[in-house]
Amino acid sequence: MNALSVWLATFTAQGARIVFVGFIERVDEALEIVIPDPATLVSPPSDFSVVQIERSVYIEQNGDINGGDVLVDRHGPVQLLVDVADAVQSHISFGAGDEVWPVCPSHGFGLHPEVRGVGRSHRSVPVPRAR
Repeated sequence: MNALSVWLATFTAQGARIVFVGFIERVDEALEIVIPDPATLVSPPSDFSVVQIERSVYIEQNGDINGGDVLVDRHGPVQLLVDVADAVQSHISFGAGDEVWPVCPSHGFGLHPEVRGVGRSHRSVPVPRAR
């Protein structure tokens, strides 16, 4: 292996950590926006954190992650906020009998968070609360 190959392998191995530094901070910020809403549930969830496992970023709760909720750094801040809310929802509403979050304020049914599009109504979108 020549010096360039060694440097490239080292950079690639460290590159994931370097690239994720800014992304993990944005995920942390999105999590801080999302968490106050489910905190109003009858059994408020707690102990959420952001975790990086190899080249993937997840929302963790009490040491558990949902493998399908990989967060990616290819969308804007609104989609990232929705992705974090969806990952939190996976933890909250995981089993039968668990509370449902988010809930449509008009109909009382649980929904998956998504970015609102033209022609869609009654979709739950996490919105930052005034401080």
